Amino acid sequence: MDWLTGNWFNLIPAPLAHFVLAVVALSCALVIGFERFRKEKPVGFRTLGLVSFGAAVFVMAGMGVSPDGRAEAGRVIGQIASGVGFLGAGVILRGQYGITGLTSAATIWAMAAVGCVAGAGFGGGAIAASGMMWLLLTIVSRLEGQFLNKQQCATAIVRFQAKGGRTALRLEEVLDDFHIPPREQNWSCSLDHEVGIVSIKYHHLQRHHRECLVRICELPDVISIERDEERLADRL
Repeated sequence: MDWLTGNWFNLIPAPLAHFVLAVVALSCALVIGFERFRKEKPVGFRTLGLVSFGAAVFVMAGMGVSPDGRAEAGRVIGQIASGVGFLGAGVILRGQYGITGLTSAATIWAMAAVGCVAGAGFGGGAIAASGMMWLLLTIVSRLEGQFLNKQQCATAIVRFQAKGGRTALRLEEVLDDFHIPPREQNWSCSLDHEVGIVSIKYHHLQRHHRECLVRICELPDVISIERDEERLADRL
């Protein structure tokens, strides 16, 4: 079990250890990046891969340029933590309809920590930390989604004049403004292609989701909006 708890610089001869640890840092990021990409989040493979790989390289470089490698690595890690904080802030967006990107920013920050652990020589620790991140982002997110679906979920069916697809583009813009993900939308059209239909799954207790329906009502080519009142009454 030395590979899990021990320092890989003591288990693998240099410079092979540096290469193996860099690969571990990159592989851990790719696993988390795939989960983010699958959920259509803005932070994916390349961003997380570069953050983790870069953090590992910085730590290994700090350990190598100074006789007191541990002290220098500690200073490098402190600089990485503050620098990645600025990078994560770039994905946080505060708009008219709420704040988005907090989880993506936290993922970048945590991924830099995993890279630092790998760069310090603890490959097993980096693998374990990324595994815990994956569990948090998948299992906990799934449980949270199931709870919201049971407690706050409703469906709105919007009928609109197709107008050659122009109205659909306006609707997509509104849904994007209110952060309704594509997986919560179901698009179809009538047999004559004159009337389009989109079924939108939303959380009724979130104010900006209710405001989304108001914005849709204001579009000139929207014919009607029907909410699933029976399901909504059962769940509220």
